[in-house]
Amino acid sequence: MVGREGLRLAACVHPVDRRRFRAFLRASLVAGGAPEPAEFWLQRPRAEPRCVHLVAAPHREGCTVAALDITSRKAAELAERRRGEELSHQLEETEEQLREGLAAVGRRERQLSEIFRSALDAIILLSPDGRIVRFNPAAERMFGWPSARIAGLHAGVLVPPRYRLTLRQDLRRASRDGCVHVGSLPPRQAMRADGTEFPVEASFARTGEGEAAGTVVFLRDVSERVEALRGMVENWRALTEFFDSAPLGLLWLRLDGVVERVNAAALEILERPQSAVLGHPLGAFSVEGAGLAVLLAALRDRETLRNQRFQLRRPDGSLRHVLIDANGWWREGRLIHCQLFVRDITHRVELEREILTIAERGQERIGHELHDDLCQQLTAIEFRSESLAGRLAGTAPRAARELREISGLIRAASRQAREIARGLSLHAVFHKGGLGAALQDFAQRTRKAYRCRCGFTDRAGLLLTDPVLCSNLFRIAQEAVANALRHGRATRLEVSLGASGDDLVLEVRNNGRPLPATPRAGLGLRTMQHRAGVIGGRLEFVRRPRGLTVRCIVTDAIRTARGRRNASA
Repeated sequence: MVGREGLRLAACVHPVDRRRFRAFLRASLVAGGAPEPAEFWLQRPRAEPRCVHLVAAPHREGCTVAALDITSRKAAELAERRRGEELSHQLEETEEQLREGLAAVGRRERQLSEIFRSALDAIILLSPDGRIVRFNPAAERMFGWPSARIAGLHAGVLVPPRYRLTLRQDLRRASRDGCVHVGSLPPRQAMRADGTEFPVEASFARTGEGEAAGTVVFLRDVSERVEALRGMVENWRALTEFFDSAPLGLLWLRLDGVVERVNAAALEILERPQSAVLGHPLGAFSVEGAGLAVLLAALRDRETLRNQRFQLRRPDGSLRHVLIDANGWWREGRLIHCQLFVRDITHRVELEREILTIAERGQERIGHELHDDLCQQLTAIEFRSESLAGRLAGTAPRAARELREISGLIRAASRQAREIARGLSLHAVFHKGGLGAALQDFAQRTRKAYRCRCGFTDRAGLLLTDPVLCSNLFRIAQEAVANALRHGRATRLEVSLGASGDDLVLEVRNNGRPLPATPRAGLGLRTMQHRAGVIGGRLEFVRRPRGLTVRCIVTDAIRTARGRRNASA
């Protein structure tokens, strides 16, 4: 029955359904008809909402309403509806993704087709049995085959017959491994439609699976590269032959002086096999380690050196004189290695020594003639002049005085001639007291002749009597002193002999004006340098705040002199 109870029931209906519920009651009570059954949600305090199915039956006293609880069925329907909506949404998303995927596939296919058509390298698609499926325009230009005629033919038509077995092996490897690359060294040959062959670089890549499986071949014509490599190889062979057969000794050194490469002429100069030279420092064969270090430092400073004298030691201990020209090989501002051009001048140095020996002998002969002939004649003239002056002293005193003056002049000329003879004839002095005694006597004569302070110090403490060594060092000292007095206006000089290890060092210090920054190589300077080179030495000029030091360093002279002394003992 619906009355007040119906009004109370309306209070239990969910607010969203109350208006519809009141319309349902009005239709049942007022209209007098049976309204359509309806479903409503009920909500009671502190209770879960319930859904009921209401059926109304009106009568004279009111209306009877039957309620059926359909909450579980409603929840199942709602869940089913939600599931349907989710599936519909997922279906829409899947359709959208499918449409986008198909569009992307279309774009990718168009891009691949465009790449296939516009690629500069030949691209060939092969079926699993090696038949040609697709042939891009670059392949048509490379092989001279139109794609319509080549399609369906086996790929073996693109290689010479001798390479077809190799091609099948490459295809099997690509099918097994997925990718195979064939480089251009050694070159793999391909064949054009007219039968001409050309070198190629190839890559084989497996593509697809099952019925869609195949092989993509990428080919590049490397004719120009192979020709360039052949030209480089031929040039390298020519340069190697030129290097090895050059009559000049050629050496490549690392920055630390280790030999990287050496030719036959240099091995002949060193008198050593290649295995004993390569990988070894050049200083192991040179007796002038300091000079070699200076040479390498100059090359690192981008200098080009010419006519540098060095001495190389042979396996038997003897020395070989060489001239070295050197420069550096640079790449991108970095010194890669040093290049040395070596000339053997041992024979020339020996000839120069002979020439100087002959010259010294000529001077010796002239000195003897001056001393034994001219000085004797001057002495005789002086004696006769003194005798005549004595006889005329009583009768012609003026004439006697003039004769005595002439006699004094003749005596001075005789002394000067003896000094000249003494300077020209040095062998006797060397054999008597060695180089030290000769330099000591030279310092005394310089003090008397030029009225300057000139001293000598012997720090070597060794008797040096070798004629070639002593005469050349003496002449170097003479020239250095003469230059200091004549050009430097020196008033104090110091000549010294010393030792630096096995090297003999001659120094001439003066307090005169130093050489200019770029001295003019006059005859005297060239003569000094030449004499130093003849005896295996090097000349150095050291500028000081006041004056100049001329230094001549003779390699191994001390050890050689001691060896001779021990041998004579």
